[in-house]
Amino acid sequence: MNWEMLLELWKDERVRRAVWTGVAVVVLLVGYAVYRESQKPRRAPEAELTLLQAMTMLSNPQGMNTADSLLQDVIARHPGTVEAHRARYYLGYLRLQQGNLDEAEQAFRAVLQSNLQDPVLRAEAEGHLGTILAARGDWDGALEAFARARDLAPLEALKALYLFRQAEVSFAAGRYQRAVELLDQMEKEHGRTILFTQEGRTLRSMARGLGKASGG
Repeated sequence: MNWEMLLELWKDERVRRAVWTGVAVVVLLVGYAVYRESQKPRRAPEAELTLLQAMTMLSNPQGMNTADSLLQDVIARHPGTVEAHRARYYLGYLRLQQGNLDEAEQAFRAVLQSNLQDPVLRAEAEGHLGTILAARGDWDGALEAFARARDLAPLEALKALYLFRQAEVSFAAGRYQRAVELLDQMEKEHGRTILFTQEGRTLRSMARGLGKASGG
């Protein structure tokens, strides 16, 4: 096909519209691909060893200060990376162990607002947030956090755990009938888990007894 024929074709409005539509589609697809790539957290392989050292230190009471420094170093030197998001989670866990609920909550909320693609850590961040809210007596907030944690959890053991935590919070809030309902659900869905057989039955028995005594 020579240039004269191409020129004649270009004069046809339908041809031009089809060409520009095709160009627009390509631009949109490329733009979307770039956007999706930009949403993925970057990696910092050089920070992985530091993060591993910090995680090892967390299991040693004498290593807490070292772990703290290592985690903050990863966050400061590699912002926006997978390793920084993980470091923030473990820093939140450390703050929770230290009883610093405000900083722990801040760290866990930052993890949940990040683009970290790790369903286990995201579920655990929600779970720890539920623990913090329960410690403050925010029963409704804690129940919502544990429900979100259960939805995120990819493992049956975690789903069972967060359902049990919802029952515990309901019990602590004096909502005994709701605690019984949650534990009945736990038995139905996760009855063979160790958590239910060892603790769930006891808590359900207590909730039933108190529920009858209080009328709720």
